[in-house]
Amino acid sequence: MNFHFLLRANFTDFIAKDEFTRPQRTDYHVWGTMLQAFHKLHLKPKTIPELNRALQQIWDDLPPTTINRASNDFRKRLNA
Repeated sequence: MNFHFLLRANFTDFIAKDEFTRPQRTDYHVWGTMLQAFHKLHLKPKTIPELNRALQQIWDDLPPTTINRASNDFRKRLNA
């Protein structure tokens, strides 16, 4: 049985690699912004739960304009 067939049959949101759009500049902008904030942390996470909390805080602190821009650009790509 084809692995992609199995995934498509069981996961309605599955996107095959040839259907996936390449990351755009705004996608990298969000991750880049988060990475910069991570590097500025005074105490680096040492466990997975600490990392989860740190990333959640970084996400919560992102300016809404950064997230909205990436979201709008992604929506445009889906509708194209």
